[in-house]
Parts: sequence; structure tokens; C-alpha cells
Amino acid sequence: MKKFDVAIAGGGVIGGAIALELACAGLRVAVFDRQKPGQEASWASAGIISPAPENPGMIATVELAKRSAALYPEFVARVEELSGRSTGYRRKGTLEALFSQDAKAELSTIIALHHGLGLKAEPLRAEDARDLEPALSDDLEAAVLRPEEASIDNRLLTTAVF
Repeated sequence: MKKFDVAIAGGGVIGGAIALELACAGLRVAVFDRQKPGQEASWASAGIISPAPENPGMIATVELAKRSAALYPEFVARVEELSGRSTGYRRKGTLEALFSQDAKAELSTIIALHHGLGLKAEPLRAEDARDLEPALSDDLEAAVLRPEEASIDNRLLTTAVF
């Protein structure tokens, strides 16, 4: 019978990252999942690394999210070094597209909120947003550019941590 120091339920990005850190600390780790690693939520995730709140209920998490985002480059470098695999990490910013009739008012609210929370955000006219991302629909009214945000390929990251 195999013996382990730690058992982890869930073979997604979080379970894999925890398993990797514990194994590097010398512990014997077993990860249990009903699928192959990374085939559930991690497989479908957009991989956006953003401290920006998606709704007012998330404002309380912004400081934690900012610290987490600041640690991400070091985490990714460690995973890539240990695994020899790319994670698809890119810090090129994100766009939030606004399509509503009230897009200009919505844009002002978002920019003010982000600046009040210490987050960089730039208002963009629809045509300027399309210059950055030509695939945006003609229905676009405005956009928010968050230049410091990042993204990662969760499928590559999950493969790298396992």
C-alpha cells in the first residue's frame, strides 16, 4: 500500500499548484480527481489575472487580488522552470467591452471605481478599442483598457504543474 503525507482532492490549477509546492518541500503527495488533471473548471476558465472587481460584492477582495496578481509572475517562472513547460502567461492588459446604450455612463462609473481602488484603467472609444482588437463587434459602444492585467492558458498551466 502506498503511503502519502498529503492527499489533495481536486486536480485543477489550485490542486496542482498546492501539490507542486508540497512535493518541492519534500512531502509525498497524492492528488485525486474524477477526471484527468485540469479537465473540469480549470479547462474552461478564461485565465484572466485581474484584481478588478466584476461586481460591487467583490470590492472587498481587491487588495488580496492585487497582491495575488503581483505574485503571479514569480509563481509562473517557478512552474515553468520546474516543469520545463510554457504556461502561456502574458501581461499585455485586458479589454472590457461595453455594448449597452448607457455605455458612456457605465464607462465613467467603471473608470472612477477602478481609480478609486488604485487600479489602472483607461477609457477607450469604440474605434480605439477596435484598433487594439479588430474582432470586436460593430455593436461596441466603448471599452475599458486595463493595461497591467495578465492572462494565462490554464490548460498549459495545469499541464505544467502536473
